[in-house]
Amino acid sequence: MLSDLMIRSYIEYGKLGIRPLSPETIRENGVDLRFSDAFQPLKKTDAIYDTHLPSAEQNPLFFDPVIHADYYDLQPGCAVQVATMEWIDMPVDLCAMINLRSTYARLMTLGSPTAINAGWHGNVVYTLQSPYPYGVRLYKGDRFMHVLFDSLTSPAEKPYDKDGKYQDQQGMVGPKMDVEKTTRRIRVPAIPEKTL
Repeated sequence: MLSDLMIRSYIEYGKLGIRPLSPETIRENGVDLRFSDAFQPLKKTDAIYDTHLPSAEQNPLFFDPVIHADYYDLQPGCAVQVATMEWIDMPVDLCAMINLRSTYARLMTLGSPTAINAGWHGNVVYTLQSPYPYGVRLYKGDRFMHVLFDSLTSPAEKPYDKDGKYQDQQGMVGPKMDVEKTTRRIRVPAIPEKTL
């Protein structure tokens, strides 16, 4: 895991890009990222998101339009996709893990840990939820995400592809299902009932 000194070195030598970068966001062993002004609420629905169908057909059923605002009130029992203010340019010899900052974890706001791959570029998109009986106000520019960088044992032979579905994503980007690449469903024949 990279220390603050190594993170600054990667940035100063142009290997790791974080724009805009605020010096106070570089922490002891990671970088804090901030909310942009883009918030996309998830709809409450009984529908099921089918990962084997094109996302363009489904996303309007599950996501409200993007709201651009100085703050967003995450209501109890609701979820929202957020985008970071910062654009990240990952080198081919680093990967990163994303977690919520402890302040938001203490407010019982939930978010799933995820990775940033070697060679990836873009704004980070993340989903937050408030499953508890109170909401949380999210302000544009507040630090909410902590990114831990780790060096690979060698540069990645196959870094995140320039044609990757989330490469160079700007602002809010919803899920994209690769229907052609997804394993097709296999129908399992029904087991006949035993006859007595």
